[in-house]
Amino acid sequence: WLAAFAVLQEIRKGNRVLIIDYEMSQRDWVIRLRQLGATQTELRLVEYISPQEALREARYVNGSLAECPTVAAEILGEQLELVAKRGKVSFALIDGVTEMMSGNLLKINDGEDIAKMWQALPQLITDITGAAGLAIDHISHAGRKEARQWEAMPIGSQHKLSGITGAGHCVWASSPLSAIDKGNSVGLLHIYCHKDRHGDIGRLRHISTLQLTPLPGGQVQARLLPYDPEQANAANSVQEQQNAVLLALVAELHQARSEKRVSSSTLISGRWLAKEMTQKGYKMSKDTCTELLVKLAAAGLVRNAGVGNRADWVPVISDLFSE
Repeated sequence: WLAAFAVLQEIRKGNRVLIIDYEMSQRDWVIRLRQLGATQTELRLVEYISPQEALREARYVNGSLAECPTVAAEILGEQLELVAKRGKVSFALIDGVTEMMSGNLLKINDGEDIAKMWQALPQLITDITGAAGLAIDHISHAGRKEARQWEAMPIGSQHKLSGITGAGHCVWASSPLSAIDKGNSVGLLHIYCHKDRHGDIGRLRHISTLQLTPLPGGQVQARLLPYDPEQANAANSVQEQQNAVLLALVAELHQARSEKRVSSSTLISGRWLAKEMTQKGYKMSKDTCTELLVKLAAAGLVRNAGVGNRADWVPVISDLFSE
């Protein structure tokens, strides 16, 4: 969804986009971009290529084994040349890295194979089209269940990240998107910067959140929530302290209820938590505390397990460990 939103941003500005697809299909991309509101005129700005064969192969040359481009690589190069001749491409998307590597008989745990992967396609695309590139990869299954999901690394060798010439981000969902007839669930995708080669984004920072809202008729409204680094830096230390204490309190009260040290019917409300926070030296009202809890929920760290207007805040990490 984040990649589709990036494509949408470009074509709405009249820029041409290239999608190299190893995972989905042209129909899937058209449907998704249509859901986000792309018009037929905008969709004509999208170039689509779906490689079906390996781009490199091992051959004996003068008696020794060497890596050589395949016929498929030559055809792909010709396709890219045609794309470039039709007009400037501002953005190129590769979906996704694991499938691209397996399709070219490259191992995700081998640093040399990853270097070959970068040269075989991402570098080729940049050299021919001059486009900015985005390659989508997977994180490990273990990383998806860690408390600090934003620190999860891509599967395979660390060379994947070191080979990036711009910025590398981890994206995780704290709320899944569902159709409006299945509960009207708003999706939240959080973007965290792992690598910032040029230093103009902010490494190890929460960059932004993409909010996806289901609409009638299968449409999806995408909204990128702004991130103000200056404001975040000014309030960062106090907010982090408050968040850490509040998270610990939610976990502590949830544990006490689980162990029957307090009544199992007692709700962990914003009012109760505000009172506990005040006792710990962080004076706040119920509304202020609830506002902090909502932000922690958006980050995927707590959730409201209550019904109706009766809030009951519980730690998300307890759900992960109980699976």
